Amino acid sequence: RHVRNNSQHQKSKIRPKNYSSKRPEKTRRMAGSPAASISSPRRTVVAVALLSRIVLLLAMSISCAIIPDLFPGDDVKQFDLRLLSSRDSTAGAKCFCLRGHACDLYAEKISSRRGNWLTDSIYNRFSRQISYSVNQKRCADEDGIIFHRRKSNTMGKTMRYTWLDSVYTFILPPVTKWDSARFLSLSVDPWARHPPSLEGFLNEDTKLGCGSCDWCNTDDEKVCNNEPHDLNEYYEELYYPSEQSHAFLPLIPLLIRHLANFLVWIIHPKFLPPTYEATAALAAIILNISAFTIASIALYDLTKYMLMGIYILDESACSKKISERISISKDASRDEAIDQQRSITQLSKITAQLFCINPAGVFFTVSYSESVFAMLTFSGHAIAAKVRYYKYIMEVGNQGTKTQYSSFGTFFSSMLSIVLWMAASYARSNGMFSSIWMMILAFGNCCSFIARNEKQGRNSATLVLRCTLTIAWHLCLALMIAAPVFYHDWCGYYFHCVDTPHPHDDTKLLPRPAWCSVRASEKQFAFRTFSLYAYVQKKHWNVGFMRYFELKQIPNFILAAPVLIISYCAALAWIFQSWKRHECEIGMTRGKSKIVRNFIKWAFNALRASSYYDAFSYRYETSNTKGNGTDEVENIFNSSDILLGPSFLPYYAILAGFAVVGTFLAHVQISTRLICSSCPAFYWFTAVLITRKNDPVVYSSKKGSDAEAVTRILGAEMPRIIYFFLAFYNVLGTVMHVNWLPWT
Repeated sequence: RHVRNNSQHQKSKIRPKNYSSKRPEKTRRMAGSPAASISSPRRTVVAVALLSRIVLLLAMSISCAIIPDLFPGDDVKQFDLRLLSSRDSTAGAKCFCLRGHACDLYAEKISSRRGNWLTDSIYNRFSRQISYSVNQKRCADEDGIIFHRRKSNTMGKTMRYTWLDSVYTFILPPVTKWDSARFLSLSVDPWARHPPSLEGFLNEDTKLGCGSCDWCNTDDEKVCNNEPHDLNEYYEELYYPSEQSHAFLPLIPLLIRHLANFLVWIIHPKFLPPTYEATAALAAIILNISAFTIASIALYDLTKYMLMGIYILDESACSKKISERISISKDASRDEAIDQQRSITQLSKITAQLFCINPAGVFFTVSYSESVFAMLTFSGHAIAAKVRYYKYIMEVGNQGTKTQYSSFGTFFSSMLSIVLWMAASYARSNGMFSSIWMMILAFGNCCSFIARNEKQGRNSATLVLRCTLTIAWHLCLALMIAAPVFYHDWCGYYFHCVDTPHPHDDTKLLPRPAWCSVRASEKQFAFRTFSLYAYVQKKHWNVGFMRYFELKQIPNFILAAPVLIISYCAALAWIFQSWKRHECEIGMTRGKSKIVRNFIKWAFNALRASSYYDAFSYRYETSNTKGNGTDEVENIFNSSDILLGPSFLPYYAILAGFAVVGTFLAHVQISTRLICSSCPAFYWFTAVLITRKNDPVVYSSKKGSDAEAVTRILGAEMPRIIYFFLAFYNVLGTVMHVNWLPWT
């Protein structure tokens, strides 16, 4: 019995060639499943995003510590962290919270008690500001600190770690340069957007127009002579700080302020920076790193769902039923569907990693609005792409396929995208470009309705009504996206332009900014053309059409040239691919008289292919078109040029719009961070340039020619050029921005 059992045991160790246990099969199935291939790239993207932010922060800190700061000029705002003032004897040097800042309990209560904006007197807000903002270098009262964990407002009464203070002194100064000082100042000072308190410059015996110097605290002889022109200039200068603060929208300062308050609420004082200003800078770092990481994941999801919307693959398991019915090729198998899923994951990961090392990486780390804006914008697009993908499934999938979205869920997710884009507009004014994206979808849907109406022969009146309702609905959504910018303008007007009685003479009014009269003259019109945001940008930063076309700005144009060139090339590449698809799909009618007709057909089909309703059916019809050029169309969709597909039209249109704005309207040097924080298409086209050298179809039509050799060389060297550009701009930014050099 022992021998027989032993022999059976030995036989069990000998497995036939076709033997397969359940566990290895399950392991193999899990390894090849989309769930296993998706979770790992997400973790990789998160790791790369966090690592890139930490490396950049350390590089900026080292650069700021080694290279001495340059003087940026008197007109450049600076932010005082008060970290090196512990030995000073001046008032406010040895306390955590200054009077009038957001950490002052009394100021916080007053700022939250604003009443009705239309009836609340501006004089009351002025009088509140007198007690606090005029004396910002005075410590807040001991019993006025808003945080219960901080027992005292004095630094010396709190035990601290010297090494931790040294760390804060090392990493916090680099995040306070250039516009970071604006955002941090608005974060710690809740009154910065309000006009100055003129009562602080007036005496009790003041009578405006008295002709003496007793009315103000200035030694300017022209002002003392009470010359009207000079008085107006003096008043205008008093309003400069509050006017300039309206060039920066409120969302980022609000987030930094509340996060700083939260940190002080939950963390013991000895582990935090010694001043509230430094705590706000630390909160800005945490906020931007977190937002950047979320933005990278959102870009990964956006790319994945956009590509899956083209391939029409079932995300859950690439089921055989779906792959047989909705695959690009009629004979597509399950293995081919899994290969397509892997290529989607690979392209999505490359796109997200390019975002992590984008050339404007410095601005995504310091106290700027780019990280939060990218998070909100990309997240909104990712949710919209996911909704769009499941609309594809519901449109073309069989009834037995279960989707994650019902009609209510689709509507709720779409409105969530709108809310995110509204928040993005409240962070940066260029968030209004999402309105353009919304209107492109509206016109695309209308083109889809027209094409379907022609096939089905429906009533034209129904078509007109449906198109009208679609455009009206998307127009309402577009106005909702842009509404925060208009609200910001409205707040600026009521901060400055409401009649305010003189503090010592009720029969007189305090002077107002000159632009208030311009806006008041437009009350008779239903739509006001005056914008405080545009006025401030033009007055204080010389923003306008071709205002930056000067010889002294040539270095800034050179700095912005790479991103602008890539953006224009991306738009042209999409147009070229779209026109090529159009030629292969329907054929071109020759003759000069047919050029306009061909162009209109191309524009119509391009808009139709970008719509919610016809993206699949249009793609499926064209991929199976018989005749010349069919194989070429299918090859295009099997290469990395899939990122230039027809459904990407709204994104490349926005990229082209931002490139035009950066070139002709805004300061050209901000084009890099403007495009990198707003346009997913920039990273898609960069991914095409990096990956297309491995595509078998890129050079198929140019064999044996000199152009083929040049194209091959450029294709082989393009990844190196792109990576060098990204690395060089990140290194250059860490050196220039933190040392007050022109890198804004």
